Amino acid sequence: MDIAVIKTHSSTLIKPITHLINLSIRVGKFPQTWKTAVITPILKAGAPDKVSNYRPISILPVLSKILEKIVAEQLVDHLENNLLIYPKQFAFRPGYSTEMANCYLSENIKSSLDKGNVVGAVFIDLKQAFDTVNHEVLLNKLSTFYFSKQAIAWFTSYLESREQCVKINAEYSTTRQSTMGIPQGSILGPLLFSLYINDLPSCCKKAECQMYADDTIIYMSAKTPCVAADILTSEMEGVSLWLKNNHLTLNLKKTVSMCFSMRRKAKEKLIIRINQEEIEEVNDFKFLGVILDPGLKFDKHVKKLCKTVKTNLNCFRMIRHYIPLKAAQLFMHAMIFSHLSYCVTVWSQASQSTVKPIISLYKQALKIMDQKQMKWHHCIILKKYNLLSYDSFIKLSFIKLIFKCVNNLAPAVLCQYVTKTNTNGITTRGSANGNCRVAQRKTTFGQSSFSVKGIHFWNVLPTEIKTLTNLKPFNEKVRHWLKLNQICDH
Repeated sequence: MDIAVIKTHSSTLIKPITHLINLSIRVGKFPQTWKTAVITPILKAGAPDKVSNYRPISILPVLSKILEKIVAEQLVDHLENNLLIYPKQFAFRPGYSTEMANCYLSENIKSSLDKGNVVGAVFIDLKQAFDTVNHEVLLNKLSTFYFSKQAIAWFTSYLESREQCVKINAEYSTTRQSTMGIPQGSILGPLLFSLYINDLPSCCKKAECQMYADDTIIYMSAKTPCVAADILTSEMEGVSLWLKNNHLTLNLKKTVSMCFSMRRKAKEKLIIRINQEEIEEVNDFKFLGVILDPGLKFDKHVKKLCKTVKTNLNCFRMIRHYIPLKAAQLFMHAMIFSHLSYCVTVWSQASQSTVKPIISLYKQALKIMDQKQMKWHHCIILKKYNLLSYDSFIKLSFIKLIFKCVNNLAPAVLCQYVTKTNTNGITTRGSANGNCRVAQRKTTFGQSSFSVKGIHFWNVLPTEIKTLTNLKPFNEKVRHWLKLNQICDH
């Protein structure tokens, strides 16, 4: 059934659809007609006559997604309420995000480096992870999450007897049965995969394991790269065995290592081996959209970001004369500001000189939007459209993150870095003001972390703002306060 038909006739269809969904859950069966996926191959790049150059896009029936979404909400509630998901799994969970995953990783690394240690890390890549999930293994794992027999029967029905066909133009291939893997394009698929690998961290005895779906990093702090490498080699043997037992395959060509260090040139290499094969050590790696480097300077990330934004700015400059203001504002938000705001609490921990080019690009974007010359003062435009300066936006992003930690709206593993000043039970001037304790860091590098930088921004807020507990009014109040205190730097 087409989504447009459902929307147009929703008042008529809502009762029969609700009945079908309730019936499916009650009897523990997923409708067979909702299990057929139509796959459309989309050319990624390269020669169109090579199958490997196409990306398969799987389209499932609309009604199946409605049912899946309802089940997914119940599933997440059950898992979160009973604390069944690995705490450092940041994907497909309420209150979790790629920014928080990167922020947590950055905080851990900076804390270790501030103490004079190095951090060895392995970024694990799996071959076709979602497509090679074994259904029998998955169902056995689901039984460990305290689901009822009826729920297990429903998931069994959901996974079995699935079919798929290929659509090119208006032509359809014959259907073939899919006997393994998570249903691509589904609502439940990514969540089920998270449960499939939920026990992967159990094979890490000394290193820390952090995940975002199948994006996995194993890392540990040590005095030297050699010590870190020896332990990580041992840990990777356990990971390799776990993957084998769970029918998943490590992609050795894309699995890489990195040694994070404050020393400009590490004397020792981070030599980690898996099955006698050495893992490549790299000087930069893109993890969840942020380019990491051994010194966490984020200069490579900012350089790439500047290149992307400059390209979009050139396009913006060319079309601005032909589009109305509202369209220009939409373009700026979608094509420029979305890039400048992504994981800003992570990479803006870089030095002021590194972040400066980004601030300049933001000012240029404002002037193009308002059709002003580059010599025009951007602060006039900020007042005209009631906008924040980029510096104020960075502060807002940090403050919102601290707010979420203070009010337990962020992952528990991140909240541990933010504590109120009255946790010892003694009321002080700081605790009465809603202040948080600033983490102790020895180096300037360590002081750039969110647990220091973010809390400094938080502590200067007026008390009446810090004591708010609802995010929406808090956000509005902070924005207003930041605008009042913006300093024009032209």
